[in-house]
Amino acid sequence: MSSKVVVDMPICPNHTVIETDLNEDGSVKIHIKSTCSHVRDYAKSLTEVELVDMTSMTDSKIMKLAETSHITPTCLVPVSIYNACWLESGMISKTAAKNSPTSTMTFDME
Repeated sequence: MSSKVVVDMPICPNHTVIETDLNEDGSVKIHIKSTCSHVRDYAKSLTEVELVDMTSMTDSKIMKLAETSHITPTCLVPVSIYNACWLESGMISKTAAKNSPTSTMTFDME
């Protein structure tokens, strides 16, 4: 069963949907649809990840390909890919995710 994470950042006008499917060997297939041209370029090169990619920041192609695809450091898409992969591979409980469907980041300008 696929896992889906939707990314909307009000400060950015784009919308991204990340869907993941677990392969028999433990790798995860990634499908990304986005209104952002940089994320679409990123999606072309990031179609599947291994366990090491899901558990590392420095050795992960999730982050390495984000950098070469001109994804900004503030973009929530790469971290959302980690979350979608963790959800699909069982490292995040689907029940817990269903009970807490949103994560937020708030700019507190006071």
